[in-house]
Amino acid sequence: MKSPKPNRVLFLSNCYGEDRSAALIASKIRELVPNISPIGMSLISNGAEYEKRGISVLMKNKTPPSGGFTRSLSALMKDVPYFYIPIRYLIELKRIRHKVKEAIVVGDVFLLVLGWLGLHRKMVFLAPAKSDYQVPHSKLEKLLMRKMAIQVFTHDELTAINLRKEGVLALFLGNPMVDGLCEIPNPPANAGSRKKRDKSQIPKSKNFIGILPGSRNEGYKNFLKILLVVQRVCELREDISFISAIPATINLQKLVTFAQKEGWMYESQSLLKGKAKVLLLYDAFVDVVAHSDIIIGLAGTANEQAAALGKPIVSFVGCGAQTS
Repeated sequence: MKSPKPNRVLFLSNCYGEDRSAALIASKIRELVPNISPIGMSLISNGAEYEKRGISVLMKNKTPPSGGFTRSLSALMKDVPYFYIPIRYLIELKRIRHKVKEAIVVGDVFLLVLGWLGLHRKMVFLAPAKSDYQVPHSKLEKLLMRKMAIQVFTHDELTAINLRKEGVLALFLGNPMVDGLCEIPNPPANAGSRKKRDKSQIPKSKNFIGILPGSRNEGYKNFLKILLVVQRVCELREDISFISAIPATINLQKLVTFAQKEGWMYESQSLLKGKAKVLLLYDAFVDVVAHSDIIIGLAGTANEQAAALGKPIVSFVGCGAQTS
């Protein structure tokens, strides 16, 4: 007797953070319902978050210079050569729409609209992009959610309450990015060798500061800004240890080159300048946050995750379109 054909569930996501949330949800669904076959489809990334959890990726795209945050005319002009991506995405959705049983959108309303146009159906919508604490959804976005979403899952309870008042079927059930903090598919690796990291390398200090520069392209310049803070702190205190979580999307050699131009030396997986020393660890976010008493963060989702782990965060104006 043949086993039943697996039900294909398509996960649509915007980019790195949304990919991770979608991949975490897909992994859990696959674990709970073996007959489900999740498929990832990221709008502007290579889908690495899906692949490292064994989830097939339907299509891969290059991330545009703005990282999807076109908040200025100059950023918009740089993104012009990438305008074909949503069109290609829509064409692919139309091609597979009869082969997909269900679809879950993790991202913004623009992606929800793309999914609705391509698949011709309502979808489950996880909406982490906006919150009523900062940037509420517009009237048009609420209208589109009512029309295109079976169910909306929000970033927080306040947003869910306010959306329900507007007739949107909204619930807040938590943040997958926090639920998956201890879920590490691959062992943390050292930024220099990218082999299995020896945790003894983490300095044993009562005064330990972690650094989160961010995972997008602005992470390089953000890191240089944070290094200025590191220098100043080390001039005032000599009993401080610094450690930075380097995301998989940041090229270590490029990061080191930027720092070297500012007078830093790179030695034994650490940046050195005067009294200051910063240990760089690759793909070791949870370890870095766990060992830190306080975080200097110019990241987006990573800052939220650190806060969820109970760590105080120092932040300031950084570089790039995400800065507010």
